[in-house]
Amino acid sequence: MKLIVIYGPPGVGKLTVAKKLAETTELKLLHNHMIADLIVPIFGLRTPASIEFSAAVRMMIYEIAVRHNTPGIISTVLYYPGEQAHKFLSDCEKMMASHGGELFVIGLTASLEALKQRAVSESRQGTRKITSPEKLEQVITEENLLATVPESVVKSLLIDNTHLQPEEVVEKIKSYCGIL
Repeated sequence: MKLIVIYGPPGVGKLTVAKKLAETTELKLLHNHMIADLIVPIFGLRTPASIEFSAAVRMMIYEIAVRHNTPGIISTVLYYPGEQAHKFLSDCEKMMASHGGELFVIGLTASLEALKQRAVSESRQGTRKITSPEKLEQVITEENLLATVPESVVKSLLIDNTHLQPEEVVEKIKSYCGIL
């Protein structure tokens, strides 16, 4: 099984890319909003309980999928740099390896100006996504959401999609992950 974890700041296109990748492969999509919709009403946003529960739910899904020979999962996440995120990614890598699976971590990035322009896109309207360029910049800055996963934690591919179409990003991911 291939587990593809796509991370990046709000507005970078994680879900758009993940959906296109799922459409062109047999991999299943587990996006961040599915998890948030389950957790936020009960535990709130970014509370110790919601962070713990999110990691546990994701890990349970990944492990059951790999044990039952699911071809793969594409999972989108926000990366909050720090020990908890690093432990989660390391645990994912160990769990996948112990079951003969592979972990691929993909970081999407774009210029702050591009992210702010994307914040007002029609696809973000009517969702829980940030739709204000000012709020987006504030959250990205306060939470350090432009940070990337250190290579010492897990090997990853970083793609700047400021000037790329989602299909181009998908092809880069497929190539990196060995998906034909």
